[in-house]
Amino acid sequence: MMNFKTITTDSGHSTVSMAEFAPSRGVKEYNVMITTRLRGSFAEQLDSVMRSLNEIAEALSGSAVMFGRWFVSDAANQASMLPSMVCGRQMSIIEQPLLDGSKVALWLWLIEGADTESDCLKHGEYLHLWDADRRGCGENSYVQSREILEQYSARLTVEKCTLVDDCIRTWFYVQDVDNNYGGLVVARREFFEDCGLRRDTHYIASTGIEGRNGAVGSFVTMDAYAVRGLQEGQVEFLYARDYLSPTADYGVTFERGTAVQYGDRKHLFISGTASIDSKGQVVHEGDVCLQTERMWRNVEALLAEGGASFDDIQMAIVYLRDMADYECVRAMFAERMPALPIVFTLAPVCRPKWLIEMECIAAVNSEDERFADF
Repeated sequence: MMNFKTITTDSGHSTVSMAEFAPSRGVKEYNVMITTRLRGSFAEQLDSVMRSLNEIAEALSGSAVMFGRWFVSDAANQASMLPSMVCGRQMSIIEQPLLDGSKVALWLWLIEGADTESDCLKHGEYLHLWDADRRGCGENSYVQSREILEQYSARLTVEKCTLVDDCIRTWFYVQDVDNNYGGLVVARREFFEDCGLRRDTHYIASTGIEGRNGAVGSFVTMDAYAVRGLQEGQVEFLYARDYLSPTADYGVTFERGTAVQYGDRKHLFISGTASIDSKGQVVHEGDVCLQTERMWRNVEALLAEGGASFDDIQMAIVYLRDMADYECVRAMFAERMPALPIVFTLAPVCRPKWLIEMECIAAVNSEDERFADF
């Protein structure tokens, strides 16, 4: 069961939006989005968020952070002021200006009763690996993307995992996405082929979007989530082919969505999804409201294929190319999902004609005795 709460904390200047997932058996999960209403300096806004974080951490003291992300407006000047660790876990830091006019927001995913092991989280039979802010140092986006994937694959090997079997979700943030996304696309496709990830096998759920880490000369940043301990049959890939084309049809290599079945629940990770049809064409060029509606239909179809619906979404991130579209889109989401933990950022999508994209995580009650509980 999903319960949504919007909390104004004692700090008085921040809002905490929280989704609590309480399955029929097993531990609870929480997705938390902390935003601030202050419009002062970055330090003042960060202090507001941190005070709310401390209150939530105390209220959820029996829970551990799976992973999380700071959203900031100017990473070059702000990243050094952020705590890189929150509740014992490394945070991702990404520059994607917040469209509500604030300078900082924080997203956290927490679960009850887990044990933190360095940069991993142990829970039951599974080890959850969160990889944040991975960067390359080459001369262009192609070289940096190759370096990032090589580094990450080596890290998985140390943890007795592989990219093919254990990586569930990636996020690629590309500075100047209109010009640098192509290098990522080629590097990822080549690396995946070398690893055995092809059109006739599977890819990995992903978002590829405008974003930066603030470092001079850094064109690509990657976050990733992997799980050690999954068995054959636990992972299902979502396609919704009546609504969406296979990504390989237009030269990219990621899955539209991935579902992970545990003994006591199912998680669904929906990749960055835009207004696209089953032939890979952009739908409703120039109209952000109609693109939002088509994007919703695509997300609904992916969720339905995995046995979920919009009511099961725990959190969402919405990316807009043009900040002037924010008020219209925010109002549409507020009417449909008024209490959902959500953040709206300025982040152009990989195709200029896409005005909006969203990603989300969902959870449903779904029991399967073949597998260990989450």
